[in-house]
Amino acid sequence: MLALNHLPTFSLNTKHFKTPSILPSISFLKLNTSPSSPLFSNSIKTHESFDTTHHFPLPKSKLPSFFLKPSSHITKSSSSSSSSADISELSANNSSKTLKLSLVFGLWYFQYTIFNIYYTKCLNIFPFPWFLASFQLLVGSIWMFLLWSFKLQPTPKITKPFIITLLTPALFHTIGHICVSVSLSNHVINSSGPIISNISFVLRNIYSKKSLQSFNEINEVNFYGLISIISFIYLFPAAVFVEGSQWVQGYQKAIATIGKPMTFYMRVLIAAVFYHLYNQSSYQALEEISPLTFSVGNTMKTAVVIVSTVWCLGTR
Repeated sequence: MLALNHLPTFSLNTKHFKTPSILPSISFLKLNTSPSSPLFSNSIKTHESFDTTHHFPLPKSKLPSFFLKPSSHITKSSSSSSSSADISELSANNSSKTLKLSLVFGLWYFQYTIFNIYYTKCLNIFPFPWFLASFQLLVGSIWMFLLWSFKLQPTPKITKPFIITLLTPALFHTIGHICVSVSLSNHVINSSGPIISNISFVLRNIYSKKSLQSFNEINEVNFYGLISIISFIYLFPAAVFVEGSQWVQGYQKAIATIGKPMTFYMRVLIAAVFYHLYNQSSYQALEEISPLTFSVGNTMKTAVVIVSTVWCLGTR
């Protein structure tokens, strides 16, 4: 211990030494922010996920989730509003279609009831259903020519393929029409008439529906008008052959029975006009529904007409 005290002593003064500089001195207040600076580039790479300056926008995938919530909420809200608008529009369209169909069906039933009443009155004094059926188709044809002449309906563009397409539904319409007319006459009882007419009208509806879908430029009013013209061409020669020789004598007897020729003319004309109108309304309904639904509506129409006719005419 005493020997140690005799060792020479010295003091180290650090003032005379300079600390060796391994890293360049960095002043945070005078940081070199030049893009070419290696330090700047390394800083961007190291802290890219936290850099939200406008010079270097971050991808959405690297943003914290709370930044995305408002955008997601807005998108959902916008999508929800769009869906609600679509549902409201669809509901309004369905309501409008239902109202239109209700009006068309009501008009169809009403017009058929008027036709049936006046047609029955005509048959009571002039029992020639082939003549009356042909005259109804003739009045319908004249009706359509008037509509086209006064521009109340667009004049259809007639083509050969379209006429060929009309031949089949017009034939079934003619068969169904004459079967109904004959079965309603009070001097002919034939149980097969209603069956044949129903089958014919179902086939007419099926072919008419296909034709309306194939020729979209032809509306249902013009379509039935053209069917009436072709049906008259089909039916009138057959009517002349079946009962043409009895028409003059039957007409004289009818005038003698009713006493007023104008009353007879008006009954025949009203029956013919409402025949065309109720079929026109039925085609407007067929445009909106299927042939099966149409057949169900046609069956209900028959029940309504029977009740209405009995109420107006009694048991005659």
